Amino acid sequence: MRVQGNPEHPVTQGFLCTKVNRYVERTYHRDRLTTPLTTSRSQGRGRFEPATWDEALDDIARRLGEIRDTYGPEAILPYSYAGTMGLVQSESMDRRFFHKLGASLLARTICAAAGPKRGSTPTATAWDPRRKKRSTPV
Repeated sequence: MRVQGNPEHPVTQGFLCTKVNRYVERTYHRDRLTTPLTTSRSQGRGRFEPATWDEALDDIARRLGEIRDTYGPEAILPYSYAGTMGLVQSESMDRRFFHKLGASLLARTICAAAGPKRGSTPTATAWDPRRKKRSTPV
């Protein structure tokens, strides 16, 4: 199995970012995490122990609630995108969750906005990097 870029793309010319270039290796690596890990406060810093999904999700919910209650919901900065292209990420559930929480608004990705071909994406008004040679610094 292999993931590769389109060599005819006018901007990337087939180049893949590090994240995508090793996607298959990370997804199917034998050492990939398959269970949640939590920090063990009793064992000191940098130590992790396995947790159930319910324990991990309860801990995340508690910590997000503490941040929201102490600093306000905009203290939570959601940074996520398609991730592993699972149902939660690719079907906008993450945006609905963070919106309901009242979290800060954020351009959801740096990847899709990094070099879109003009007119090919919702961010079609983004600067076209091929115009750089005709640009002057501001």
